Amino acid sequence: MIIVLGESVVQVVNAAAIAQYGIGLLATAIASFVLLAGMFGLSVVFGYAGLPHLRAGRIPTRAALGLHCLVTGVVATVAVSLSSVVEHGSDPLPDQGRWLLCGAVAAYFTLGVVTGVASHSSDLQRTISRVTTGIVVPLLLGLLATDVAGRTLVVYLALVVLAHLWFERRLAPARPRV
Repeated sequence: MIIVLGESVVQVVNAAAIAQYGIGLLATAIASFVLLAGMFGLSVVFGYAGLPHLRAGRIPTRAALGLHCLVTGVVATVAVSLSSVVEHGSDPLPDQGRWLLCGAVAAYFTLGVVTGVASHSSDLQRTISRVTTGIVVPLLLGLLATDVAGRTLVVYLALVVLAHLWFERRLAPARPRV
């Protein structure tokens, strides 16, 4: 997962290398990095096998490997979409690009929710919250954000991921200090 996330950052940087420099490009780069770093946090720090919200030892290893492949593909799809956002600048993404980005983020959270429910890693309240913010919000953005600049769309999606990180950190059991 960390390799795919690192390659995702490289892909955004490569797209930025040929874009016109300005404050908009900087904002897009920061939002893209926050989105990818947030996905890393959810997948590795607060997840298992690259899946957000999953706890270790809750699913068989073979299932974890298969799901890890799926979530890795979803993160790679987010990277392709982010490089498209960098290329389009302040323009709204074409319908396909918007749906690819929003759909990939929704798919990322869908994998986490499904495995969290199937493995009993999540209670009902957390599941409803994760479905609403992680799946419904990105899909609504894909549907309704037709005139929104690509970089603004990335900021919205980064805020969704940051909200999940905040809740995970808040709900995580306290770790003993060394």
